[in-house]
Amino acid sequence: PIHAPDLVEALSHHTGGNDPSPTTSDTPVAADAPVYDRKTVLENLGGDEDLLAQLVVMYQEDEARMLGDIESAIAAGDAEALYSAAHSLKGAVANFSAPRAQFRAAQLEQMGRKNQLADTPAMLAELRTELAALREAFSKAG
Repeated sequence: PIHAPDLVEALSHHTGGNDPSPTTSDTPVAADAPVYDRKTVLENLGGDEDLLAQLVVMYQEDEARMLGDIESAIAAGDAEALYSAAHSLKGAVANFSAPRAQFRAAQLEQMGRKNQLADTPAMLAELRTELAALREAFSKAG
């Protein structure tokens, strides 16, 4: 089992205490952009393959809950909850330099912030597609 404070300390140590620079949320991402940038993530982790594997497992264990929070917020028409849930997921995928999923989560986050919920079902479908691609990329990476 992973003890969260130990993981935070290890990440801080390996990355020099700096967060990876996120993709600008309002800048569209090319459809052919990589699903995630494994090389950059490994560099941020000081080349620690085991730590990357642990982060992937932690993310995979939490993804369904985060996505469920977004779905619940959309179903309830709760813009504030959508903003919060999408923000959390955006941060989680940013850890993997996953620009496409990060962009879709950021779009949902902005929809929640602006209380513009009409197009959220379509954006949620696009986010689900990107998350599936991310899971596939993780499985191929070993």
